[in-house]
Amino acid sequence: MAPLESLPTSSSSPTITSPIRPNTNISLKMALKSVGLSKRHVAQTCQLVAAILHLGNMEFTIDCGRDVDAAVVRNVDVPDIVAKFLGVQPSALETTLA
Repeated sequence: MAPLESLPTSSSSPTITSPIRPNTNISLKMALKSVGLSKRHVAQTCQLVAAILHLGNMEFTIDCGRDVDAAVVRNVDVPDIVAKFLGVQPSALETTLA
């Protein structure tokens, strides 16, 4: 497993550690800068990619307590992480995904 590295964030964004390959992260940043993105836009792009990747870790289950078929998030920690990356409330994210 790769060492834990802190994902690039702006001063108002969350700092969340994830297992990433440091060389790949540096290559991605350099590639984004080479096409003309500012440091801020590179950081925002990395946050968006991280949010999308974390969305893939979400697990859903059927809530039998409701009248209609409804999916609810099983691993409740993941929406919190995704919501922080996207800058939204976790409850709003869950409502949108349900």
